[in-house]
Amino acid sequence: MAFRPGGEYLPYDWVDEGKLLLFVKTQVAERAPRKGNRLAAEKKRKAKEGAKGSKRNKNKNKNKKGRPRDEAGMMAEAEASGAQGLAGEVEEVAADTDSGEEEPGSELRLMYNSVRSYVSAIMELWKHQVAKKLHSSPPPHNVAVKALETSVARGEHQRRRDELEDRGLATIKDGYTAKQIPDMTRAVWRNALGPRTSEQSFRTNLDFLLGHAMLLRQGNRLAIELPDLFSMDLPREGQRGQAWCFVVILDHGKLPSSLPSTKNSFFLEFPKLNASISSTIGKNNQHGRREYGAALRHRDPQSCLIGALAIYLFWRWHRSGEAFPCFRESQDWYPVRLLKRDNVHLREQLNSDTAADWSKRLYSVAGLRMSKVSHAPRVSGAQLAELNVASGCQASNYFVLSGFATANVIIYI
Repeated sequence: MAFRPGGEYLPYDWVDEGKLLLFVKTQVAERAPRKGNRLAAEKKRKAKEGAKGSKRNKNKNKNKKGRPRDEAGMMAEAEASGAQGLAGEVEEVAADTDSGEEEPGSELRLMYNSVRSYVSAIMELWKHQVAKKLHSSPPPHNVAVKALETSVARGEHQRRRDELEDRGLATIKDGYTAKQIPDMTRAVWRNALGPRTSEQSFRTNLDFLLGHAMLLRQGNRLAIELPDLFSMDLPREGQRGQAWCFVVILDHGKLPSSLPSTKNSFFLEFPKLNASISSTIGKNNQHGRREYGAALRHRDPQSCLIGALAIYLFWRWHRSGEAFPCFRESQDWYPVRLLKRDNVHLREQLNSDTAADWSKRLYSVAGLRMSKVSHAPRVSGAQLAELNVASGCQASNYFVLSGFATANVIIYI
């Protein structure tokens, strides 16, 4: 929307219900996506259908018995050249997945989530205008707009069927299994992402295991700093009765909100030693209440969060060229990030798009196929915990023995 220079608004720039409804109906709900997997799949599907139709037409016009040989030879040559051109066209269409241009003849339409994001963006503009007292129009997201959104949502199921969308997406199969976690670690250790990517590989593996073992969102993981890490003894725990907790304090971000099960939220997953996580502020914790989550050290070192942390920190301070932090003054090491960007930007948070891109590459080389990227470990981790859930009695006993009887704790055994 083009506003006047200096931020001046004119009456036709103001948002109201009629404008929002007209915009969504004419410019959003009936528009095809400009890029993405759906558009790429449609291009491939149309190219294959075109190839089959062309082949059928050529079979009908094949050289019949009794025609002169020179004519048959000419037809065979034309057919071969046409097939080669068609094959090249199919390959070109298959490779063109992110052109950014709208498909001229596309029959696709934007899904409900995309339409809702447009509505949300315009609602933010309306709130901004009302806050500046430019006008006093009522909220534009009213009955008509809601009815249009409902119609889009109702037709989404049939569109997915018509587009032959993968039925495994957004189901319990859309993720990874416990047996696939070591595949990622092996991919990291064989340097599968390419030369000079060892630190990024170790960082991505640690990021993944933080999300898997503690069900953390990406915002929680990227915000962790060095002073948020400490250890705590757990007497009478572990094989020798000398276990310890690795604790992380989170200052912001969302907390795990939908977890299977009991009041104290304990789940039996894999034999590990204890690793805990603490949170003070988050979307579900607005008043700084101290909350803990914990993951135990895995018996398989290739799936162990604590082992991945140790390897990553060793590489940072002994192989990557980063100087070991000075703990003399708080200002020297408090702002240093756990998942750093590089040796120059130790105190700046890693960009979420960069982290997601590295995760996607690691999933690919490790053979993990799923629709989600940064949120995948949280989703599959919760599913695995639910499949291996402990009884309430076991959870309560461990809850008391761990010394967290007055806190909200999530323990993974």
